[in-house]
Amino acid sequence: MRTISLPFRRFPSLIIRHHWLADRPSAGHAAGFHSYFNCDSAQDHLGLLRLPKRRLELRLEGNSEDLLAQCKSDTRYEIRRAMRDGIISNIESDEHFFSGYYSEFAKSKGLNDLDPFQLSAYWPFLTTTKAIFEDTVLAMHVWIIDQQAAMATMVYSCSLYRDIKENPAFSQLHGRANRFLHWDDFRRFGDIGVTRFDFGCFNDASTLENVNAFKSSFPVNERPCSYYMSYPLWMVNQLSRFYWRRSN
Repeated sequence: MRTISLPFRRFPSLIIRHHWLADRPSAGHAAGFHSYFNCDSAQDHLGLLRLPKRRLELRLEGNSEDLLAQCKSDTRYEIRRAMRDGIISNIESDEHFFSGYYSEFAKSKGLNDLDPFQLSAYWPFLTTTKAIFEDTVLAMHVWIIDQQAAMATMVYSCSLYRDIKENPAFSQLHGRANRFLHWDDFRRFGDIGVTRFDFGCFNDASTLENVNAFKSSFPVNERPCSYYMSYPLWMVNQLSRFYWRRSN
């Protein structure tokens, strides 16, 4: 399990702890300010609010070529084509570069930007990879990894479609880069002992239909999971929203 501590924005003396890659919540955390994200447990636990969720999970068995063989045929082709095209991957260690890249992505998708306060707290615990073609970053993935648990969970995935109207082939290159980066992430982290990958939440929303289909092109299985929040943290959140509404 990885635990990230950060002060509550409106009540800085309170420390919130975000837990990732846990199999079940700790009973002692019901009395503090704790959240569990994508927790393996799918049961209610005393003193914690539970939000049922589903995720797609990939289990790495064998080497990267074995994994590639289990992907759907179109995905296998796209990954191999990406390697022939000269797409490579690397680790990104610059928080500000990633933040700027994500800002462009969010703007193009009509999404909210990242909270810099939370990103800075999380950054030391994140592993960020990027797919590169001729010095251009085509896609970036952000993971939390726990080698002791042999598990990784995806936190962010972003990519930029630049100049698609002027160069439609770029869209195809981008798609290949994103598939390649996922496969290369599994390979990279498998080399350090990771065997389970939380590939992100599975959602029935029609807006995520393409995302679900993309993820399902890899050998994944749908698993139940949960988000948990302690009641004290829930109460502080409610107080924070009350004060925010009054001040606005």
